[in-house]
Amino acid sequence: MGSPGEPELLKALGELSGAGREILAAARAASSGELLQEFVSQKIGQLAGMIHLYVKFLNSLHVQKRSDAEDLWKAFYHSTSVQDEVEDLMQFELEWNSFLSDVDARLKADCFQVQLSMGMQVPGHMTFTDVRSGKEVRLEEFLHQEKLLLNQSRLDAVPLKVLVISFGCREGAAQWLQETKCTYDMLLDPNRQLYHAFGLGASIEKVWEVSVLSYYAEQIISNRSIPKKMENIQDDPHQLGGDFGLDQQGTVIFFHPSSNPTDRADVPEILLAMQ
Repeated sequence: MGSPGEPELLKALGELSGAGREILAAARAASSGELLQEFVSQKIGQLAGMIHLYVKFLNSLHVQKRSDAEDLWKAFYHSTSVQDEVEDLMQFELEWNSFLSDVDARLKADCFQVQLSMGMQVPGHMTFTDVRSGKEVRLEEFLHQEKLLLNQSRLDAVPLKVLVISFGCREGAAQWLQETKCTYDMLLDPNRQLYHAFGLGASIEKVWEVSVLSYYAEQIISNRSIPKKMENIQDDPHQLGGDFGLDQQGTVIFFHPSSNPTDRADVPEILLAMQ
């Protein structure tokens, strides 16, 4: 299939900006004044409509990534019409992210001072709930265990114990373990004590910003799965996470708080720090 020409590009850009502004206008109306808490708890999912708009946009241009679309419009940037449409899209996306930032500010979104960082020791007496057994466990129980391998070929020489830590309910965590076939120990931190100690807050902006929604659109086009809400499970999709490593004394030797849901440390980076 041939590359789209200027008319197709102008149409795709215009439709993305126009439909996106409709979603943004509806979100602004639904979150105005005293409606904010209701919007965040019950209606914020309407923002996911932007993911589908980005999917439609990329498909209409026969590309799989936003960077490919940008290369395409750069090829037509000698056209003042294309320049106008691109600038309009950039302005809309700036307005979108600004709206999200304003929502965080109005919510006084959780922002915690980092208590634990590189070189500091995590208290071994910190308690969690084991998802599989339901028993209360202490972190120190895991610090001296034998290695558990993430990937046999890459971690044979690394004494490593992998723990998955979540803040949600046990039912949701058990369902996640079943769906992902995860074999690692999973602990619950319902009061988010470790999350807060690592300075991990919650953010509407970082979860719904343009770059994240564009990423999810690219994943859909590539036939990859994206996060979905579990039925009948209360969750907080705006809680940020990260990747952290401790030595056997509980000292932090790897520290990677995620800047958004798609931001995770690479395995080689983790291995280098843990060796």
